Amino acid sequence: MSSKLSAKILVLALLAVALPSVAFASAARIEGLGLQGDYVMDYNNAFTYPSLVTQYQNLVYGDLGNKSLPGGDLTDFTNNNQNPRLEDANRSMGAILGNLWGGKIGVWSVNFNENASPLSPALGAQYFNRNANEALDLLWGWKMQKTSIGLRLNKSYSSLETGNGTVVTRPFTGPGSAITSPPDNARQLFNGLASQLGADDWNSFGAGAGATFTLGEGDKASMLDVSGELRWMSFEQSDTTGAVKFEDNGGLSYAFNARLHWEKEGDFHLMPVVNFYRLDLGTKYSSTAGLPVADTTYDNTVTGLNAGLVGNWKLRDSDWFWLGAAYEYSKIDFEDTARDPQASGALEASYTNMPNIFAALESSLWPWFTVRLGAGRPLFSELKANDKTTPKIETKVKDSPLQYTVGVGFHFAKLDVDAVVNQDFGFTGGWFASGNSETPFSKLSATYRW
Repeated sequence: MSSKLSAKILVLALLAVALPSVAFASAARIEGLGLQGDYVMDYNNAFTYPSLVTQYQNLVYGDLGNKSLPGGDLTDFTNNNQNPRLEDANRSMGAILGNLWGGKIGVWSVNFNENASPLSPALGAQYFNRNANEALDLLWGWKMQKTSIGLRLNKSYSSLETGNGTVVTRPFTGPGSAITSPPDNARQLFNGLASQLGADDWNSFGAGAGATFTLGEGDKASMLDVSGELRWMSFEQSDTTGAVKFEDNGGLSYAFNARLHWEKEGDFHLMPVVNFYRLDLGTKYSSTAGLPVADTTYDNTVTGLNAGLVGNWKLRDSDWFWLGAAYEYSKIDFEDTARDPQASGALEASYTNMPNIFAALESSLWPWFTVRLGAGRPLFSELKANDKTTPKIETKVKDSPLQYTVGVGFHFAKLDVDAVVNQDFGFTGGWFASGNSETPFSKLSATYRW
């Protein structure tokens, strides 16, 4: 990092001392805590539970996305990144507007994303349907006395037409025997498989709905959030004669989510969370000439389940501590992983954490500055991979990989800036402190409220 940039960051931090603190929330905040978003009360969860837009009215946010590897060693960060294939990507901007026409038409939210949002926050879903071209999410919510309802529409679409008559090739270039490469740990190996199989862009249209119910009365009332989404995934590749076509097989993907915000005491909350999803990525290859391959269909699915419980302690007015455990499971079942249209291949892989123990701390050292720490470690972690190529390869890895994240937040009056810290930068301080050139942050988000 240059000395000029270091000096600017220092000056901004010093100026912020004189500014009042406000509430903070963003995608970078969630990632800096190292938690699945469901376990944190945050506007970012409105994508999973659309009824929550009624609780976070009047804000605008922007995400600069994830920093790529050049310019610093981000190894500790990328090991746990939501989707390593999306480097310098996932930039977005959105707004939640609760005062349109005096709120008489409900709360609206419009969101522009560089990449399609995952179908579910559960383990594994974030690697699939991450269309790298564009995405639009529209949310609407209506708040009643003890119930809020919400709707969500999202769409990712792109197309390309050429006139060269080239025969289609399969978009899936699965890892094949690459699973024999020695992994650093089971999670990284599974992430690598999922990242390769999920690296292709699908057009999609999703429709979801959710509701929030207030249970009980008084200061200890609890809130139950439930939601579901259907998503139609599609693509088509064909030659100009129409004789050869490779396309989706018309399957339907879906997800269900539920969580209970159970207030036991004023400074202690319990939150059970359940997520389930099923992605149908089936494909169909057809040729009117019967060549080079007869009409064939492939069943490709990804399923996942998360069931967890977290306790959340309020340590001081602005300090929070999370401690919880979750059963996490994700399975990939792909019949179509061949690189050649005349070949075939299949891969089955499952990853299980039973359970994953996790913790996070968020502490405001000063009104203008917040530090976040998060870590997780499964007691028993297992990856099973069955590569049905020739020769057949079976892989099983058991370990307990540690995940660790660090984040910071700067509060400037009505504007909050949150960041995920490159952990190497934490040791060197960058060029200004040590002469090393590590990138200071791996992700940046800003939120403005009024």
